Amino acid sequence: IIAVHAFDETKDLPLPVSKELVDELGIYLLAFDRAGYGENYPNPKRNVRSEALDIEELTDQLKLGQKFCVGNVDGRIPNLGCLQYIPNRLAGAALVLPIINYWWPSSPAELSRQAFMGLIMPEQRTLWIAHNINFLALPLDDPEVAPFFCGSHASSCNI
Repeated sequence: IIAVHAFDETKDLPLPVSKELVDELGIYLLAFDRAGYGENYPNPKRNVRSEALDIEELTDQLKLGQKFCVGNVDGRIPNLGCLQYIPNRLAGAALVLPIINYWWPSSPAELSRQAFMGLIMPEQRTLWIAHNINFLALPLDDPEVAPFFCGSHASSCNI
């Protein structure tokens, strides 16, 4: 598994996996340092395709085999580049992200719906509430309603 870091990290990112699990599954973990990050020299001509090819070359140089997985902690651009430019070399790909917006207009609607429906019910409910009931924060700006939220001294409510 090749872990690709995000913009504000280096290859020294923590990979929270136990040695027992790595040994049991026979996993080889490799952290890939992107050009211009950590101890790697910048490459002003770097692009999504060149990063995918760099990852492919690294796996070839290390003789990791024909198929490999890319996983990342918010380093989604190189991961998506691997899916686009070297899909035949991938055994899998994973995006490890915080909560996502299942209602983002640019996301494919059916894919978002399927992903949302794959969540457990308490997570679906929490995300639905966060998305649909955002009007709960609006009364905080209303001087008539603010005392309800902040007590009788609305002027002391630092909102």
